[in-house]
Order: sequence, then structure tokens, then C-alpha cells
Amino acid sequence: MGENMSLSDIAAVTGNNNGFGNSWILIILFALIFGNGGFYGNGNGRAATVEDINNSANATRMENQLGNLSGLTERKADGIVNGISSLGYELAQQFGNTNTAMAQGFCNTSKEILESRYLNEKAIADSNASITAKINDLSSRMDADKIATLQAQVNELKMQQMFCGVPKINPYAYGVYNTAPQLGCGCNNV
Repeated sequence: MGENMSLSDIAAVTGNNNGFGNSWILIILFALIFGNGGFYGNGNGRAATVEDINNSANATRMENQLGNLSGLTERKADGIVNGISSLGYELAQQFGNTNTAMAQGFCNTSKEILESRYLNEKAIADSNASITAKINDLSSRMDADKIATLQAQVNELKMQQMFCGVPKINPYAYGVYNTAPQLGCGCNNV
């Protein structure tokens, strides 16, 4: 066989028969040409044995199995990546929900604090107004009492002034009248 032999040359030699036997012939020839002991191999002159061909077929099966395992590994990795992405999305959604709930809680708490503060300040203002009204009422009554007391004193002084120099009558002494003028009332220096 020459160095320039192609697969079509080999097919022509084998009769271009599509049976199972021709496939084995092609595999054997391929192994002979490109295998370790083939025509273009390492040049040690050794022909391919059945064991070499079986090893080659086993290697091909192993490559296919490795390819299948690689595909399976890729699918599993894709599944893991998709699972992690889904988990990340769910976590982000949960964090978003938690942040929204916390913000709403803080807003509600702030609102309640402001309402409570308003109610407390209103109660204090109402209490202060009530106290101020009571103080003003008490002050008015005290002023009225003071004015009444002063008015009574003025009336008493006017009465004394009016009766200054008039003799004092003792209503308990029967038939006896004290005709002496009242002394010490400040009129006529008596």
C-alpha cells in the first residue's frame, strides 16, 4: 500500500459494500494506517493485532462515555447554576419583601410616635389651659374677696365718720342714755 491511500481508495478495494463486514475492514485498515503499528505509525514494523483493534474500540467507547459524562456534567452544572440563580432571585425577592416590610414598619412606628406625641402635647396644652382658667378664676375670686373686704372696711370707716360726734345710746340700759359724744373717732380732735 502506498502513502497516498485515501478512504475512497480503500472503499474501492473492498467493493463499496455497505455490510457489517466492510465496516470492520475499514476499522482494521484505519487502525493499521493510523494506529501505533500501522503503515504510517511509529515505524517499528509491527502490525495491528486484534487486541490493538479492541483497545482502539474500547478507547472510542470510553471517549463516547466521557462525552456523555461531559454532557451530563454540563447539564447538571446548568441545573445547579439555574438552581443557584433561582435561589438568588428568591433571596433577592425575600430581602426586598423584608426591606419593604421593615420600611412599612418603621413608617407605621414613626406615624404612631407622631400621633402619640401630638396627643400628649394636646393633652398637656388642654391641661395647661384648664389650669390657667382655674388660676384666673381663683385670682378673680380672690380679687373679688379682697375688694369686698376693702369695701366693707371703707363702709365701716364711712359709718364711723358719719356718726362722729353723735352720742352713743346704750340700748341695754333701761331709761339711761349715754349722751356723751363718741370719743376717739377723729372728728373735732376729741
